[in-house]
Amino acid sequence: MKRFPFPLKFSIPTILILYGSFLGLVSFKQEITESYQKAETSSKDFVQTSASRTASILDYVYRRSDIEQAEIAISQLGSDPNLTSAILFDNRDIARLSNRYEIRDRQISETVAAPYAAIFTEVRSTMAGKIIFSKNREQLIAIYPVLLQSLPGELRPSRVGILFLEHDLTRIKQQSQQIALKRSLLFSGTLMIFCLGLWFFFDLTLTRRVARLVAVSNNLADGKLGDRASLSGSDEIAQISTAFDRMATKIQENTKALELSEERYNLAISGTNDGLWDWDLRTNAVYYSAVWMKILGYESDPLPLVLSTWSENVHPEDLASAEQDIQAHLRGETAIYENTHRMKHQNGHYIWTSAKGKCLRDEENQPYRFVGTITDITAKKEAEEELKMAKEAAEIANRTKSEFLANMSHEIRTPMNAILGFSDLLQGMTTDDRYQSYLQAIRSSGKTLMSLINDILDLSKIEAGKLELSYEEINLRVLINDIQQIFSLKAAKKGIQLLTTVDESVPEVIVFDEVRLRQILFNLLGNAIKFTKQGYVSIKVSSILSDDQTIQLTLQIEDTGIGITSENQTRIFDIFTQSEGQSTRKYGGTGSVSYTHLRA
Repeated sequence: MKRFPFPLKFSIPTILILYGSFLGLVSFKQEITESYQKAETSSKDFVQTSASRTASILDYVYRRSDIEQAEIAISQLGSDPNLTSAILFDNRDIARLSNRYEIRDRQISETVAAPYAAIFTEVRSTMAGKIIFSKNREQLIAIYPVLLQSLPGELRPSRVGILFLEHDLTRIKQQSQQIALKRSLLFSGTLMIFCLGLWFFFDLTLTRRVARLVAVSNNLADGKLGDRASLSGSDEIAQISTAFDRMATKIQENTKALELSEERYNLAISGTNDGLWDWDLRTNAVYYSAVWMKILGYESDPLPLVLSTWSENVHPEDLASAEQDIQAHLRGETAIYENTHRMKHQNGHYIWTSAKGKCLRDEENQPYRFVGTITDITAKKEAEEELKMAKEAAEIANRTKSEFLANMSHEIRTPMNAILGFSDLLQGMTTDDRYQSYLQAIRSSGKTLMSLINDILDLSKIEAGKLELSYEEINLRVLINDIQQIFSLKAAKKGIQLLTTVDESVPEVIVFDEVRLRQILFNLLGNAIKFTKQGYVSIKVSSILSDDQTIQLTLQIEDTGIGITSENQTRIFDIFTQSEGQSTRKYGGTGSVSYTHLRA
């Protein structure tokens, strides 16, 4: 690009000086215009006077029914060389009189008055004449109302005709133009030189440089982001060029970043099972991604990008629900659109899809775009169905188990009732204290077992973890003595001592569930004896009285057996679990007792 040597701050004053000269020519043009306006005004006054006078004459001669005088009045108008048309139309807009004989008895549509037919109606309604210019302002049109002769039986004439005059302004304007032309010859040479100089100046300073900026802008719009204007100079156009090039560079950088972001997004979408859809609510146009088409089996032969592509492939039983959820979201009733429905695959079967989406809203809170995804969840649905079937099978097995336990518990209760019955009979048949204590232990253990059987019969409570404690008054010392009697024989056979110690702070009677307390002591004491080869097993009972008249009861079982390592002290509270080194074959049991920390 050629460098312009002057900045605009110097060139603008020069242009203003030249522009002052140009204003002289503009004022000359204004003089011509004013002369035209004067000619038009004088002609308008003349036509108005002529039309008004002629209309009055016609009113007069028609009241006297003197048609010949009316024709004479129209003919006299033809003597004016600038009056090209003088026509009298009747009330039906038919030309009755004219200075041109060939247009008489013609409709208005066949005459030069056709473009002004609408004004005829206005003039008749107002009974006031109008003077107007033609569209090219070459003719002056006069339209005046004329009362035609009365019909038989009329007191006053009811028909209104129209006097139409067309006055040609061409001659008057030509005369004005000739006068202006003579005066303009003096300035024509100077004006030509001025225009050439002004054109050359702006061509160097603005036209070529702006054309370069426009060309670069078009190249940027066409994707040629590397093109730059690179205009040199110190004027404002050069500064605009520099700012434009910086903007183009930023656009190029942002475009590359956007392309990279779109590439990452497309890679992320293509690597998932989510099909993208984009619905323009204003145009009803819909976009479906390649993954969307792939889910339905149309990756090689995509379906049309229309809304019916979705609605026609949704299962008929699911379509109403899906559309209802869509409308609810568009009304703003839900934050996110979610729906699960079946869609028809290309091979004819239906697949389960999970649809999610969200609409975009304008400033008036009206939705204009709806974007979302679909995911193929057929495998998940099948897994859920299999899980449902497995659950039903497990429930059947659970009911069978419950029935078995109930029957088994019933069968155990029969011999237990016999044992308890005979224990009661034997207690009445002997007075020996030793035998009495044995029978009492049998009877107490039998009642405990019967209580456990009753709990098994109420299996639903156990499975729900809602087995409730039955609180009653318990003589704790008698209870400990009964348990000692029950396990004393087993301890004696193993040659170990069974010791009991009840602290004096323990009250005689406490309120607790006797069956559960017996169960806890039986399990703990039985295991202590089982895993102790020699030495002793002791039961220690102590308590701490609280302010709310409750006690913290501590039952401590101590033995000289194999013990439990610190690593296994947590595991033994799991069901069917024994500490390592406790062989089932050697000691018996399966670890079926689930130990529980007890705070009584």
